[in-house]
Amino acid sequence: MKRILFVHNSIPDYRIPLFSKLANYPEFDCNFIIFGKYNVECKQKINCGLNSSKFEFIIFKKYSIIRIINNFLKIRKKIINGNYDMIIFDAPTYPEIMLLNLPLISKIFFKNCKPFVKIIWDEEFEWNKSFKRKIVLPLSKYLNKNADAILVPTKLHKKWQIKLNVDPKKIILFPNVTNIYKKYDEKKIKRICQKYGLNNKSIITYVGRLVPIKGVKFLIEAYFQLISENENLKKDTVLMIVGDGEDKNKLIKIAKKINEAGGNVIFTGHINNSDLSEYYEISKFGVVPSVNISGTSEAYGLVVNEFLVYGKPVLVSNVVGASALIVDNPEFGHIFKEKNIKDIKNNLKMLLDIDPKSYQIRSKIIQKNIKIYNNYEVNLEVIKNLALGE
Repeated sequence: MKRILFVHNSIPDYRIPLFSKLANYPEFDCNFIIFGKYNVECKQKINCGLNSSKFEFIIFKKYSIIRIINNFLKIRKKIINGNYDMIIFDAPTYPEIMLLNLPLISKIFFKNCKPFVKIIWDEEFEWNKSFKRKIVLPLSKYLNKNADAILVPTKLHKKWQIKLNVDPKKIILFPNVTNIYKKYDEKKIKRICQKYGLNNKSIITYVGRLVPIKGVKFLIEAYFQLISENENLKKDTVLMIVGDGEDKNKLIKIAKKINEAGGNVIFTGHINNSDLSEYYEISKFGVVPSVNISGTSEAYGLVVNEFLVYGKPVLVSNVVGASALIVDNPEFGHIFKEKNIKDIKNNLKMLLDIDPKSYQIRSKIIQKNIKIYNNYEVNLEVIKNLALGE
């Protein structure tokens, strides 16, 4: 039986179903090293249906030379003792992962190890031009070129890898999948609508953290312009901001002028993932207005998948990785230029103007087509083909 090792930096909620399926897959033996700063929280998720015997955690709080050496040696020992046929590394953003992937280091430290297929799972794309990334990029480029395969979530990320001179034949689409499915409670929907006065309203929804990189202030300003130019939309629409974060109070101040002008912006605060279904279901469409700050932006944006699963179109800024889904599937929504309030406003108006019959048809198409991308079976098939050489 083929043995596979994942060296990954976290277990986000949406990856739990995939990792659980891989850990219990009958055709190969899959194990995991969960590595990085967030692993105390990750370790608590082992009770979420994951096979704990398949997971090993390397937890650290801060960088140090000693920490890098110790972690490198721990992972090296795991690799040598595990007798693996294939190892899938997270993108080499930590020094340990970089060292493990360097061809020269591999020759020295793994010379007595069984040869294994080396794969890098990389979700970076060209919008990430932070100072740290500029330093790491040349080495990352070298490592990716020397890997046996690169896993990327969309064609946009594939194009970026090709720009880095990675062989296109090595690049494999490995889509991100949401674990939030279409299961909602009508009674909960009724309570939410009563609480916020949402009945008979077209609800424009943002879901996510309230931090600068998410660009929510540009959405609020665009909505203000929209209702200022279209009096009827003050009563017929609501902008619902779902989430919490450091910018919340600033955003509430910005939104105050909308409420004073007769419009309606609602801040729900933090909502647990398990309770988001109802908020997606009552929305007319979603907006993901993320921006590029100091060279860093949204590598993917899984919330795009989440809206689409519910048949809701999405407006997405051009620096969101998941915008690639809309390029390939125009019915999924529209792409606007980041930080461009006028462009956001025009796209808001465009979706609000869709007649009910056309909207229903579009919603059904979205729900049907997103299954092609939002499907863990696609990921399993990719790993199976790589492991078994199919």
